Amino acid sequence: MSESLASMPMKRTLAMLLALALLLLCACSAAPEPTQPAAEPPVETAETLPDHAAQDDAASEPAQPLFWQVSGNGYSGSFYLLGSIHVSDGLTYPQELLDAYAACDTLAVESDVLALEADLSAQVEMMRCLVYTDGTTIDAHLDAQTYADAKQVLTDLGGYQTMLDHYMPIFWYLLAGNLALAQTRFSPDGGVDRYFLQMAKADGTEILEVEQYTDVYRALGALSEETQVYALQQAIRPEVLAATEEDTAALLDAWCSGDAAAIIDLLEAEPDEPLTPEEEAAAEEFGRTLVTDRNAVMIRAADEALRAGKNVFYIVGIAHMLGEGGIVEGLRQLGYTVTQVSC
Repeated sequence: MSESLASMPMKRTLAMLLALALLLLCACSAAPEPTQPAAEPPVETAETLPDHAAQDDAASEPAQPLFWQVSGNGYSGSFYLLGSIHVSDGLTYPQELLDAYAACDTLAVESDVLALEADLSAQVEMMRCLVYTDGTTIDAHLDAQTYADAKQVLTDLGGYQTMLDHYMPIFWYLLAGNLALAQTRFSPDGGVDRYFLQMAKADGTEILEVEQYTDVYRALGALSEETQVYALQQAIRPEVLAATEEDTAALLDAWCSGDAAAIIDLLEAEPDEPLTPEEEAAAEEFGRTLVTDRNAVMIRAADEALRAGKNVFYIVGIAHMLGEGGIVEGLRQLGYTVTQVSC
């Protein structure tokens, strides 16, 4: 784990980055549809939440994900870290994890996606971060072949609308990933943080948002045009799209088995070919924006909650937990004891 996830190369790992867009950006339950109001989600109650007993009957055994307890440095409450994956095809959770959640008064998540899905104005504000404001459209920022190929991919996936031409390449990148994922058996509806958000809303647990979606999307919109275009070009490659289900399955399998080394290997695979200086610069900027800068925000939020003596079940994407610069290592550097919990 000596390598930082922010340094992951861009070529071979772009198939994983399609899943990573959902892994790192706590996803809404459907691909973005900027022109359509979000459907009002059903109200979750204790009666409508998944029944773990029923899950145990259906599944061979619960997942054994990585999670940690934080102590020391003057803190004596209950504080747990869970590395989430934001998509799945259905999960059963170990009792140790459910007990850890029950011991806490607050659920910390990247953002409350359930509230976001019910708030059209918030969705519009988020999408505005990725719209051209200079009167241009995306075809003025892409070469003719890339624009034609990207448009065809979105059309084939059932997601192209002419109004999308007003959005930046990074939005097309995210949309392609969402649409490709929608063709698989995996769904954000099965996301780990979504499950615990539903529980928190049903049982009245306080919800703490670690970051704001608008801040994240504003940072994505501020990516250089070169990085945005390169990410889109890689995302629409046929072999990348075809590997979406297989690569997401591999990532989910590693998460379910608590295999940190496998997760790191998947996210930091070596490129098939040496990167050009331009590609290296794109990889560095992409990783810094999507991982490193957000890690710093998440570590600070965890530290503030610990200093306040809160009892917190803290869930963010697994890539933010692991490696140099991750939350586990960051809290240790601040003087906390972070101990992995066995299931």
